[in-house]
Amino acid sequence: MTVTRLQSHAVVRQDYASLPRDDALIFRLHLRELSDHRLWLNGRAQPVAKCSPGTVSIYDVQQELAVSITDPLDVVRIFIPRTALVEIGRESGVRQVTGFNFRHGDATDDPVISSLVSSLLPSVGAPEAAFGLFVDHVMLALLTYVGRAYGAVDYTRRAARGKLAPWQERRAKEMLEADLNSNLRTAALAEACGLSPSHFARAFRQSTGLPPHRWLLNRRVDRAKELMLTTGMSLPDLAAACGFSDQSHLSRVFERVVGVPPGAWRRSHTCQIADF
Repeated sequence: MTVTRLQSHAVVRQDYASLPRDDALIFRLHLRELSDHRLWLNGRAQPVAKCSPGTVSIYDVQQELAVSITDPLDVVRIFIPRTALVEIGRESGVRQVTGFNFRHGDATDDPVISSLVSSLLPSVGAPEAAFGLFVDHVMLALLTYVGRAYGAVDYTRRAARGKLAPWQERRAKEMLEADLNSNLRTAALAEACGLSPSHFARAFRQSTGLPPHRWLLNRRVDRAKELMLTTGMSLPDLAAACGFSDQSHLSRVFERVVGVPPGAWRRSHTCQIADF
């Protein structure tokens, strides 16, 4: 899967003989209105609707598609191979994906896709600073939702949703805690546990009550508390030492987890220690 933001702020004309054909679906989340565009499917013009901000267009690029766009463009493009949908489907109890339920050219209101993809926009804008486990979490959620919402599927029994074995949970936590600054990905944790990424993510949450990225953020907050009580490090230095991108990131996460900003927490607990 890939997520790409495509922007053109000037009025230009973009003509494609065809979109590159592949065994995949393309979802486009529109961030600005798109009214002047045309679509051809297997050589035949298709009716298209005005795409309002927040709506989603879907394309099956197994088909021969051609697009003409005149309006300024701002879309987030999600490329999803069918093999990914088949794999996630099998783990959800799907015997096979027999097709997809959508019409080319529609502008669909889908608040789930809009919310999930919007949460990835900071990572799309600065991929070098992206929190890998969070990106993996959102991508797996998006993949699962697309399969269920748009896939024509043949279900078998629902896959078991068990916990990690004790050794798997221990191994995953050891890897996450070995270096809180590291940007481990779900695939590496899953491989160490002998599981697929989607199975691992589901089982980790069953075992700990949290998805991997939330568990790691909580451990980073715990480490920040330890350093605030035992060192005189500044908040920017604490953020860097605990794996946060900057002081504001530390402050946002700390206040969400603990209920107060880190500076206030440090002053309160330093006073308590002094009084004791």
